[in-house]
Amino acid sequence: MKSIPGFKKTQGIAYVPSLNKLFVASGDDGCSGYSGVTRSTCWESVKLDLGHNRVAYDPHTQILYVGTEARTQVRTMGKIGIIDPKTDSTSGTSKVEAHPSELLLDESGKTLFVFVSVASVVQVVDTKETRSGVHMAYQQ
Repeated sequence: MKSIPGFKKTQGIAYVPSLNKLFVASGDDGCSGYSGVTRSTCWESVKLDLGHNRVAYDPHTQILYVGTEARTQVRTMGKIGIIDPKTDSTSGTSKVEAHPSELLLDESGKTLFVFVSVASVVQVVDTKETRSGVHMAYQQ
């Protein structure tokens, strides 16, 4: 087997079988995609903001969700980056309470559960609304 070196803080991975691609979220390095057969980079690292960590792939819509954070002068908040692995491009973000500690996508791909440990909450995100540009996150 092979190793893919060079990451500073690898925190999440997802394999997309239909595209034979491996996606690696690595702290402030970004989220990188690799060909599953050759292990070569198939696109440059996508930087959504800071702290790329958890990933969840939806095989129904073929969308990759990446946990990250955004800092403003007022506060730090969490975000879920939306990546289209077919075109290797970002298609938006969805705000959450703080930096996501974990992402879990239900089997239907319609609901994304976002665990935010620093806020002691689980936020529920309607992925259909998120993809259409309308943010819907419910604190539980």
